Amino acid sequence: MPPAQTQTLQTPILLLDGGLGTTLADSHNCTFNTDTPLWSSHLLLTDPNTLLAVQTAFVDAGADILLSATYQASYEGFEGT
Repeated sequence: MPPAQTQTLQTPILLLDGGLGTTLADSHNCTFNTDTPLWSSHLLLTDPNTLLAVQTAFVDAGADILLSATYQASYEGFEGT
């Protein structure tokens, strides 16, 4: 087998977490609309325990990598929340 193929076969596959927004909406009754301009980032202030519960569930399901809920966070965004 060529070296590149051998290296590929030996590289572990890592699992990314699930759909954060979908899980928050479906399982935690979170609504995202114009009143929540930061989308899930506003939960960092209003309900961090819900974010922790969802991320913990992703890990329990086998996720190796967790994405943060902060990609929309900004000073301007938090001012509007």
